[in-house]
Amino acid sequence: MAPQLRLRHLENRYRLPPDLEDPAQTASLFDRVATAELPQAIDVLLPSILAARGLSATSEIAIRRLGVRMRTADAQVDLGVLTAAWARAFGDALERALLTSPEGGTGTDAVIFEDRIAAELSYLIMRAHGLEHAWWWRVLLEEHGHLSTQWHSLKRKASFT
Repeated sequence: MAPQLRLRHLENRYRLPPDLEDPAQTASLFDRVATAELPQAIDVLLPSILAARGLSATSEIAIRRLGVRMRTADAQVDLGVLTAAWARAFGDALERALLTSPEGGTGTDAVIFEDRIAAELSYLIMRAHGLEHAWWWRVLLEEHGHLSTQWHSLKRKASFT
């Protein structure tokens, strides 16, 4: 099973030199890389990033915000070079976030669980103790607006009184 990376929101801000001939064309190229080429390049890097942290493809990870900065010397950069540099910058930011993230649901900016069941169990325990919803619960436990079937079966089996 290959690891999956789901982004709820991707915001790109480009700071382009004012003397560009066609800044709209450059921004369009960057947008194309962000939506088409970048996800494929990240897919190649993701398994090694997770393995370096001791995580598997079944691990569940939520990160509130991932700041990725990439600089190019020239806006007329080659598409392949731009894609590789951006993927590496994304990978570096992801590695930094994972290094500072505790396992379990206690992280304030990122959380890591061994798998989905561990995330669901942590959430149920938090709620059973009267704690507020964890910031990560929707990111990890909702699928298309509904909780997963594992969630429902786990919830029915769990009895907290």
